Amino acid sequence: MTSSEISWSSTQPKEVGALTWFEIQQQPALWPTTAVRVREGIARLKLQARLKDAQAVITGAGTSAYAAAVVAAAWPQSRAVSSTDLLLATESHIEDATVLVSLARSGNSPESMAEEHWKKWTALYNQKMLSHGEFKDLYVYGYDSPEAYAIEKDGKMFYAFYSPKADKSWKGKIELRGLAAGKYHVHDYANDKDLGELDAAKPTIDTEFTGSLQLETVKE
Repeated sequence: MTSSEISWSSTQPKEVGALTWFEIQQQPALWPTTAVRVREGIARLKLQARLKDAQAVITGAGTSAYAAAVVAAAWPQSRAVSSTDLLLATESHIEDATVLVSLARSGNSPESMAEEHWKKWTALYNQKMLSHGEFKDLYVYGYDSPEAYAIEKDGKMFYAFYSPKADKSWKGKIELRGLAAGKYHVHDYANDKDLGELDAAKPTIDTEFTGSLQLETVKE
């Protein structure tokens, strides 16, 4: 039997535990092809060259944590950390890491996804240190849409805009208030995207975002 031949059998329970039973039954059919599929993935993504000198943290939950330990034992300069431990003490586990590898039976685990999210925003905070800037009272909460905030730091203006619902997109014009006269370059620093130029005389841009949008302006 191959993985493509896996199907429900008449002996499988139809109600409580049916999916778990199916998962258990299909595993022996997947084992013979696992090594082949892994080797094909390594070659296709050129992982040997890309990860040659990587400091890797390999994570997973439950049985995937055991798989992570097996992989780490054969991968120099790597270490295995269960995803629950990673979530509770992220910084101590990833301080020197350059790569995070998440193992999961059915996709990314919530813990490893949370860690990636935490790592991204912590790095941005440390880079910009906007808490040391000056808050500018330029927008009115509950009146301006989308919700917006502005901070001035090191001669630059930083803006944050938030869609009414975190999982819904917002589309329209946003106004970058508080800019001194002149032309500015606008950068979405959270996603490293160039949004072009604008003139302080007409400080609006058309945009679309989901959740939030973080902007940095640099005077030309």
